[in-house]
Amino acid sequence: MIRTILMFGAGLMAGVALPGVAFTPTVQGQGIMNLPPLVRILAPSAIAAGQIVTLRAIAADPDPGDAVYYCWVQTDGEPISTSARSSSILVFVAQPGVYGWSLWVKDYHGGTAETGITITVPQG
Repeated sequence: MIRTILMFGAGLMAGVALPGVAFTPTVQGQGIMNLPPLVRILAPSAIAAGQIVTLRAIAADPDPGDAVYYCWVQTDGEPISTSARSSSILVFVAQPGVYGWSLWVKDYHGGTAETGITITVPQG
């Protein structure tokens, strides 16, 4: 299994709801409740070999003022070169094959969320 960390950095602030995404609150020291971030990946519906692909993370933290941080990890397929234009965007040139990506999102208080995507790029 490939576990290549591709990027990690600051993201957007709380205040955006993600429909259909459930979360479980965690309790930290002294009774402080921390809700984990909500996250999903937006990707093109069809990808051709040689195409520039942009994966976009949409994330928010329900806790007011809590920033989120992103970490993209390639989990399947031949390793490919990527260029992260911002902390929530992953860009690469599609090569034929099947590729898996995990996206981990962490908030300032340690709440985490993970989602993944599998991308199939057909031959020519």
